[in-house]
Amino acid sequence: MSQPERSELGTAETILSVAIELTDAFTGRQPRGPHVRLSDRPETFTRTPSGYFVLTDLPEDAAPITVTVDGSRDYLPEQFRIEAAELDSSPVIETIELVPSPAYRFPASTTLVRGSITEGSDPGVALSDATVTIEGTDGEGPDVPPFRAGGRSDERGEYVLFITGITADDVVVSYENGTGEDGEPGARFVHVGEEKPTVRAVHPDTGEEIDESIAVPVGRTTRLDLGF
Repeated sequence: MSQPERSELGTAETILSVAIELTDAFTGRQPRGPHVRLSDRPETFTRTPSGYFVLTDLPEDAAPITVTVDGSRDYLPEQFRIEAAELDSSPVIETIELVPSPAYRFPASTTLVRGSITEGSDPGVALSDATVTIEGTDGEGPDVPPFRAGGRSDERGEYVLFITGITADDVVVSYENGTGEDGEPGARFVHVGEEKPTVRAVHPDTGEEIDESIAVPVGRTTRLDLGF
């Protein structure tokens, strides 16, 4: 998307300070519903016709500032800090990718892993902001599958892990009788390399990791609860 135009910002005297573009991590498109605000100052963002949230005429002594994105129903909230040095020479223009929340309305055929993340036992306490991924899907290279998978737990400890961009090379077909004879339809499962996916959860405070291998059928929802 093009950057916000001066004409969108009002008069020629208006000075652009910050421009934020939000994108949906699942669709790659701009979402509806989320709002952008400052957590520590009274100035407010304005949304332009091209979809940017812009902040203009910020005082020189305003930074550092904290920007909060309220994710609404469908997305997890985000927050980041802009330091004074970033605002000194030119406007700050950022693209923020919003992670779908467990309440997000995915298409029925989406491959999902849902579950809860807890800490402790008898019973565990819901753990928020834990990162959830599939091991081996980060980065680039010939051994990294082309699909993406990512998620994070919400304030209730619930998470949803979506898997998109699956190709034929990422799928293994399994048959109930082991052979596929008599026209038996096969079940399709996601594989990373030659193995079942390993779901990894990372504790937001300690960095501790939990790994668990799981069978993930293509186009269906699988439940996996994890505990630290």
